[in-house]
Amino acid sequence: MRALPLLAALVALTSAAAAQQGRSVTIVNGTGDVIRGIHLAPANEDHWGPDRMGPNLMEREQRAITVPGSACAYDIRIVLGRRPREQLLFGVDICKSPTVTVNGRQGRIIERVE
Repeated sequence: MRALPLLAALVALTSAAAAQQGRSVTIVNGTGDVIRGIHLAPANEDHWGPDRMGPNLMEREQRAITVPGSACAYDIRIVLGRRPREQLLFGVDICKSPTVTVNGRQGRIIERVE
């Protein structure tokens, strides 16, 4: 019987470590444009958080991004380059579909003036 509490503690520690490590999502650029920024936030958050992309993501390239926490549903903000606009995707389940192809058409498109 002593093994049961020990097992429960081990499961809790493993879950906490996995939550700290985060989740990985692969973004595939199918937009016909350069991606200059990628912001991901859990769907229940009210701010986008930092740009997680690094160097620009050219057409047909892909990049794996790790986001902190254990949430599955994320809102994704893509900042496109040559034609200044943003693509917003809401409630993307990165646990179910860890690869997201961005095409510049789905979700909400915002044309920006620079």
